[in-house]
Amino acid sequence: MREQWKRKKVADLVEPLTTIDPRKEPGKNFTYIDVSSVSRSACKIDATTLVKGSDAPSRARRLVKAGDVIFATIRPTLQRIAEIPNSLDGAVCSTGYFVLRPKPEILSKFLFYSLFAPEFFYAMAALQRGAAYPAVSDGDVKGQELFIPPLPEQKRIVTILDDAFEEIDTVVANTENNLANARELFDSYLNSVFSQRGEGWVEMRLEEIVSSTQIGLVRNRKEQGENLEHGYVKMDNITPYNRFDGKNIVRVEADKPEVEKYRLKKDDLLFNTRNSYELVGKSCLYDIDKEEPVLFNNNIMRIRFVGEIYPNFAAYLFYSPKVKKQLESMKSGTTNVSAIYYKSLKDIRLAFPSLDTQKTICRRLDEMSARTQKLEAIYQQKLTALAELKQSLLHKAFSGELTVERAESAVEEATA
Repeated sequence: MREQWKRKKVADLVEPLTTIDPRKEPGKNFTYIDVSSVSRSACKIDATTLVKGSDAPSRARRLVKAGDVIFATIRPTLQRIAEIPNSLDGAVCSTGYFVLRPKPEILSKFLFYSLFAPEFFYAMAALQRGAAYPAVSDGDVKGQELFIPPLPEQKRIVTILDDAFEEIDTVVANTENNLANARELFDSYLNSVFSQRGEGWVEMRLEEIVSSTQIGLVRNRKEQGENLEHGYVKMDNITPYNRFDGKNIVRVEADKPEVEKYRLKKDDLLFNTRNSYELVGKSCLYDIDKEEPVLFNNNIMRIRFVGEIYPNFAAYLFYSPKVKKQLESMKSGTTNVSAIYYKSLKDIRLAFPSLDTQKTICRRLDEMSARTQKLEAIYQQKLTALAELKQSLLHKAFSGELTVERAESAVEEATA
């Protein structure tokens, strides 16, 4: 029940920001909270950097105190939100965060939970601007309205959510461990296959076994849509585990010469040449046989192999530890945008047995991969259900409908 709740703008609920310039104290050490410092799964700060004032990034400007809540305005729908713990009192965070320092009328933890409310999430999604790095402004955040109950009701809601989320997070952690173990088992099997070479394996440079390479078609976000003529594969369609994900392919327009040049064929290897540092270099086999032309984005390189190379074997090789180590050394650029160019990639060294042996090895790897993916699907479904449960509890909390009994019942059912 929300008869006593008041609708207030964020600007009226928080104190003014405290800014600082660490470079004015060049010899002093500062604890720096970057945009990547917040764990999205745990919603906590899990990594900080100790920097001297003289070496502080230009974005290190916002002084934080224990009890502050930080909200990343860069890619706001990723919900990088965290409460500043006592151990980080006096740290400096990036200007990529909006710092919310609650006034006495609102509890820090209630404010923290409010930023996860569906209404706030959808407002941020609607307001974000920019194609490559969508963001909202501090003013966008300040202008949002939140429903605020009296302090006793805030305390009651926070207590219920804390208890429920602690139990949910325990189950999430266990499920994520199971998921990681399934992937590690496959990775270990893959590594053993490629580290136990028999006779007849030949090591070659990529350039020697490629029949053609092609960087994809340029189409900006405004030129992409749902009802256009051709499918358009982007870097997000390549998973971090080197699999093709065809669920959310956008569409673009293209003329006949462009279709001929950028059309994908079954067994093309897709290599992500530009991305964030940790994701650049991921690849996958395009294993779909479609009559309808499907094109690909300019952040992807299409690689086609000569006849003596089985494309599926090459795709597994690109995911192997030895090749990933080579790719790691080729990355250039910044943390946000890195690249691997063909002038480096062409010299990567790959070892192949005979074509028949390649196919035999792939059959074994495909069977193991299929079993792994079944397990992954089960764990992902559970993680999705737990995330939805959190959203459901938040919705009930900010609708005035959350009770201890409802929360306990929902958590017990979801974690059974």
